[in-house]
Amino acid sequence: MQGENNISFRILSLTQAREDICKGADRLDELMRKNPNNLEEVEIAFRQITKGIAHIERQLEDVYDQLNQQQGKSRKKNLLTALLTATNRLVKTIRFGSKQRNTVRQMESLNDLLISSYYQVMLEPRNPKIVKLTRGYLIELKVTAIRWEVLINEILDSHNTRFSMGIKRSSH
Repeated sequence: MQGENNISFRILSLTQAREDICKGADRLDELMRKNPNNLEEVEIAFRQITKGIAHIERQLEDVYDQLNQQQGKSRKKNLLTALLTATNRLVKTIRFGSKQRNTVRQMESLNDLLISSYYQVMLEPRNPKIVKLTRGYLIELKVTAIRWEVLINEILDSHNTRFSMGIKRSSH
């Protein structure tokens, strides 16, 4: 029961992280269109997004660590390969300018892009190029957050199923 509760909690908090990212991105997009000079509101929206990103990164690391503990150290390389394959299958390739990201480091890269974009917006809130670029990042960010949520949920659900089956077998 405790393992099942832990997984259910992770799924709920993952949904909250994705909602933080999407709400923050929507709010920031609205500010970019209507009032990019409201730097206080811009900062609040950015913080909400980065909070969600950091949470998803932690969830992914936790799930990976949990897989490692359950499978044993000798399978670490195979697990990483499986996780990367699943990630690539769901996230595919997302382009930012000439850069392409399709590894587990993608959320960190998105976070870095967003932080640099944040500083640019703070320096030149009315620059149409920066506004357009930031809005593009926000769209990609929302799509990626949803895909990461799906990926991590799949892993957690498979653990939940295996955990439940283990309890049923041991109770007979």
